[in-house]
Amino acid sequence: MRRSAIIAVIAAGALLAGCTSTPDTTPTSADTVEITSGSATALASTTSSTVSESSTSTTSASSVELSSTSVAESSTPWSGLDLTDAQIADAQAAIAAYTGYVRILDEAAPDPGSDWTAQVRTYAADPAAQKALNSLAQLASVGSAAGTHGIEPKVSAVEPALITLTVCVDATAVELVDKNGKSIKAPNAPGSYFRHPSTVQVGNYVGDQWLVTVVTDDYQTTC
Repeated sequence: MRRSAIIAVIAAGALLAGCTSTPDTTPTSADTVEITSGSATALASTTSSTVSESSTSTTSASSVELSSTSVAESSTPWSGLDLTDAQIADAQAAIAAYTGYVRILDEAAPDPGSDWTAQVRTYAADPAAQKALNSLAQLASVGSAAGTHGIEPKVSAVEPALITLTVCVDATAVELVDKNGKSIKAPNAPGSYFRHPSTVQVGNYVGDQWLVTVVTDDYQTTC
């Protein structure tokens, strides 16, 4: 697997551990979660402004202490949009779902070979959920990862039962190692930028549950 592809594996998306049953993810409307962009396996993001950047020098995934996913704080991640109170509540719920998705993927990365199906599907629906699970399986085949992603999400569109986020994802503090504990993290360059933009669609499903539906990362561009 090329290093840039491996970076994409760990940057995909977030959320997991245990059983293989999946919740009812039937959308509230046939066109509430329309897939308008290609789905990629990428990790993700949540609030806005400046992302806190920390780095890790260790090359052993097991020796990196996990902390909470770093989310840039902003009181108005929907700045520039004229939203009603109800739409703001929906945007906040969508951001929370995406944040949970990224946090779970960070928790799963040190032990990607375990079954994280239930955790991932707590925050994501297909195709994003299956893409994330496939990415964890690919990561397990080469090694593991540790550390946490910083995320800087902003609301770019609000539609009935569908929120689109534009996120700056920061993988600077994430370390990727092979099965011998040797670092195999790709360089910070086009195709594997540590900080890169991601477009995320979050849909509202039965039971008023917001789930990450599509995550599309652009590793050729930095943010």
